Order: sequence, then C-alpha cells, then structure tokens
Amino acid sequence: MDYERLLDGKRAVVTNGDEIGMSVARLFASHGAAVAVGSKPGTQNVFSQPGVHFVPIDFTDEGSIVSFCDKIKRPLRYVEILVNNPPSAEALPFLQTGGTERDAALGVYQNGVMKITRALLPAIYKSGGGAVLNIARGCAASDALNRAVCAAVCALSRINAAEGSLSGVRANAILTDGADLECVADAALFLCSEMASYVTGVTLKVDGGKDRRRYPKQF
Repeated sequence: MDYERLLDGKRAVVTNGDEIGMSVARLFASHGAAVAVGSKPGTQNVFSQPGVHFVPIDFTDEGSIVSFCDKIKRPLRYVEILVNNPPSAEALPFLQTGGTERDAALGVYQNGVMKITRALLPAIYKSGGGAVLNIARGCAASDALNRAVCAAVCALSRINAAEGSLSGVRANAILTDGADLECVADAALFLCSEMASYVTGVTLKVDGGKDRRRYPKQF
C-alpha cells in the first residue's frame, strides 16, 4: 500500500464544495484521485486544484440534482467513491422550527443524500468495490432539525453498508461540527481508502470531544 497515493487512479464524487467538501476533495486529489465536486456557479474560480473539476448543483432544486447525477454518470463508466456532504440547516430549537424550515432540512436530505446515492450507487457497484461516505454535521444539543437529519444520514449509512457488503461496497459516516477541516478530511481519506478495507457501517465522530464536554459530570 502506497501511503502517499492512497487513492491513486480512483474516481471520486464529493457532492458539496463548501469548506469541508473542498478540504476532502483537495486531499483526495493529492492522493491521486480524480474528483468531481458539486458546487454553486463561481465556486470553481475560488477553489482551483489539479485533479478536481466542478459540476453545478443546487440542493433545493430536484432538477439540479438529476442534472448533477447525469453529468457525473455520462462521462464515467464507474465511480469508486461517493462522499455525500449535504449542507446543514439553520440551527434552531425544536419549538422554533416551522414547516418551512423542516421541509428545507428534510428536502436536502431527500434530494442531496438519498437521490444522489440512489443514482450513483449502481456506478459504484460496477467498479467492483468502492466506498460511500456520508458526512453529517451541525449536531448541537439544541439543533433539532440537523440532529434529525444526522440520525437519518447515519442510519442510511448502515443500510448501505448491509446491502453493499456482499458486493465489496463499504458505507460509513462521519459525525462532525466541522470545526477542524483537516481532521475531517483525514478521517474521510481513511474511511474511503484501503486502510479501512475492513471497516463498514461505522459512524466516526470527529468533533474534538465536544459532546463529552457538554456533560462533564458524567465523565
């Protein structure tokens, strides 16, 4: 195993080119992967990296999701790595969440995670083995909507892991507050590379122990 080129020749998709997504994409590209990144128009002018190319996506528009998946699948015969990195909703206590906020948060999960995974998973199966990684974030104690989406994303990872195990397709999740981009990217590289070839159905928490610090008397 070449630890300096852990993803050499691999084809990867990162669905959202925000700070977390670009940290993951840059690291994957530096390890030899060709990476397609979902991004808003103009983002490619801000982030430029050899081995990374950008495909427009709007997580609130179902047509944009379909177009994104088509543009990924059309030139590629197969994909080996899918990193779902959906944007998080505004952090609100439960009693302050109305129908608009709820529908927006759940819509991002349905469009930006489930539909993309369903569309691209057959291409991963065709590769003969690959990895799906779902990044869940924004899980503050009073953040009702994002906690609900986090739970759904992590549950989907376990389902994908169970269904993909016989075909060599692994699925895992990262649960994070996004504060340390480098640590999140390192965890993503580990879970999507051969270093984690025997790891599937796992949710890896990358938050610096913040959950534990909320309840100091218990530890």
